[in-house]
Amino acid sequence: MAEDFLSQDEVDALLRSANGEQDEENQEENESGVRTYNLATQERIVRGRMPTYEIINERFARQLRIGLFNFIRRTVDIAVGPVKVIKFSEFICTSSDLI
Repeated sequence: MAEDFLSQDEVDALLRSANGEQDEENQEENESGVRTYNLATQERIVRGRMPTYEIINERFARQLRIGLFNFIRRTVDIAVGPVKVIKFSEFICTSSDLI
């Protein structure tokens, strides 16, 4: 049960990060050449076909159709749409509207 609680060092680290302060460990990482990466500022997107995603999409639609048929005992028409690649920041903006 005692393992479920944070140590004082972990609490201090959380408070420092909430205040915007950097740890000494993070400063050492920055000096060693490690850079932080922000997914929301992604500039490059891979354009082109992604056949694996298309296969996953088709299999998901087929399994959903079968599952719904077994559940409600009626024929369900499910159309497979194209796979779209969008930036993570665009996804976050559109998904926040859904919540």
